[in-house]
Amino acid sequence: MKSRRRWIMPEINPKLSNEQMKELEDEALRNATVGTQTGIQDTFEKDHK
Repeated sequence: MKSRRRWIMPEINPKLSNEQMKELEDEALRNATVGTQTGIQDTFEKDHK
């Protein structure tokens, strides 16, 4: 199975500049944070109805 984090690693995708790498990492972090918050909110609402 291929790792979904492939595109974050510069040694695998050397075409990306450092700035592009930083943007991708920032976006991935934001997405992960939002996903976690949404999951926690969903769980909380289910448990407290």
